[in-house]
Amino acid sequence: MSSNTSENKITSLDTITKFCKRKGFVYSGSEIYGGLANTWDLGPKGVLLSNNIKKIWKDNFIYHRNDMYEMDASILMNQKIWEASGHTGGFADCLVDCKECKARLRADHLIENSLDQDVEGKTAKEITDIIIENNIKCPECGKTNWTDARYMNLMFETNRDKINSSINVLEELLQKAGDGDVTFDKADIADLQDKLDKQKNNRIYLRPETAQAIFVQYKNILQTERPKIPFGIGQIGKAFRNEITPGNFLFRVIEFEQMEVEYFIKEENWQETFEDFLKLEQKVLTQDLGIDPDNIKLKEHAAEKLSHYSKRTVDIEYRYPHGFGELWGLAYRTNFDLSQHAKHSGQKMEYLDAQTGEKFIPHVIEPSVGA
Repeated sequence: MSSNTSENKITSLDTITKFCKRKGFVYSGSEIYGGLANTWDLGPKGVLLSNNIKKIWKDNFIYHRNDMYEMDASILMNQKIWEASGHTGGFADCLVDCKECKARLRADHLIENSLDQDVEGKTAKEITDIIIENNIKCPECGKTNWTDARYMNLMFETNRDKINSSINVLEELLQKAGDGDVTFDKADIADLQDKLDKQKNNRIYLRPETAQAIFVQYKNILQTERPKIPFGIGQIGKAFRNEITPGNFLFRVIEFEQMEVEYFIKEENWQETFEDFLKLEQKVLTQDLGIDPDNIKLKEHAAEKLSHYSKRTVDIEYRYPHGFGELWGLAYRTNFDLSQHAKHSGQKMEYLDAQTGEKFIPHVIEPSVGA
């Protein structure tokens, strides 16, 4: 089938969404209470379909191989993990709000759609200047009254310290202001600082990816399973990202399930291993899941756009009703993650080659796809 023929047969997203609800595949989350944006629940047929997809993934990446191990990690983990991985400081989208209609938009998408200009790597001030100088209009109401752009972390945050919660502290301050007591002596300031410190120390994030749990448990798997390099650790699990999404049904939702492998190798073997996994991904999509090859394409990430941990990344993109978008990612993460966790935790992350006596921190190839 030619790509032109495939394009002509694309079904609208609205038609797909209505079909999925009518046939019991997918329902809007919290629907009887007006819903919750970008959340979806699987119906009876959706669960069956999802389980079949996960089985195909496990058969290809775990069960039918002798170099793979499976794990299932907790969603909640020590906040220091996300400091080591770089998520606390750098996992953010740049957002702007329309002051007229209150729409909140990703600033990079706003500029790309209006000017066809890539702003990756620019500061919030530079992005604000571009929007103002080009008089970019809000796609919702057509006005040009924007807030300044600012970066917002994408991780969902909770806290184990409910006594000293930010809400409680704010309520105490408002109570003092309401009573006319708005002065603070040194003891008040010290008490307030102590409460804020306790909040910071008890902060917990819903994981934005499943990969870090594998890196954190890598050392335990070395000790209990005695794997020989090359080997992989895979898992299927929920991840959460509080990002501004375009509302394209199941594409880029705030709660999703990842099927992910971290494959540990010697550095000199990364290119061959990368190509092997890229072929396997395409085989699973086209042969096992039956996706038309004309509806997928490979996208190589330019060097200047690679994530901080990656030396090479290739996405398999799918032709969605709203255009091509990422379906399956493949990244060469080098030994960044294990090195970072060794540095931040003080634990050794070397692999010992029993035959040669060589010690080294393995490099990693990561195939990652959303269920």
